[in-house]
Amino acid sequence: MTATPGQTAADLDRRLADRGDAGKRAWWERYLKGEAAFHGVPIATVRDVVWPWYDHQLAEVADWNTCDWLCVRVLGPLIERHGEVAARTIAGWCDAAGLWRRRAAVVAFVNLVGRDEEPFPGCRQLVLDTCARNVTDPQRFAQTGVGWVLRELSTAAPGAVAVFLDRHGDTMSAEARRTASSRLPGE
Repeated sequence: MTATPGQTAADLDRRLADRGDAGKRAWWERYLKGEAAFHGVPIATVRDVVWPWYDHQLAEVADWNTCDWLCVRVLGPLIERHGEVAARTIAGWCDAAGLWRRRAAVVAFVNLVGRDEEPFPGCRQLVLDTCARNVTDPQRFAQTGVGWVLRELSTAAPGAVAVFLDRHGDTMSAEARRTASSRLPGE
């Protein structure tokens, strides 16, 4: 039997609560004044708990905000820590049935690709290949994920982004093309 989204979320909540620190939880709950619950789990531990849970339990996240937060705060740092193995696993999500997992396949790289040095050899090409797979999806958030990561990549590899836009620009939405090219010379 497949778990419902509520059961899946409750499972993650339990896993995080089990790793929480009572002192940190109390401090944050006083600070948040009842506006939100806090488990007292440091972000590094959140990554350690969420990574295997997300990869094996969660079929979909709820929206772009959740997806992007997870990508920037959890998946990107996991790629940075675990290198090519994690990167290829996440990039492989570009073939997933769900939009948000496909978006995560590119957005997880957004804070990594603009650096002068690649996190591992071939990372930029992996991201470009993943973008090429995602850009065939006309859905807005598939397109904007590609535009965002290409914009960041253009600071480190403007020529590669220009070539990508020449090859795939016709399949990109105007919004995605505009975002991807916004930092290119002459744009």
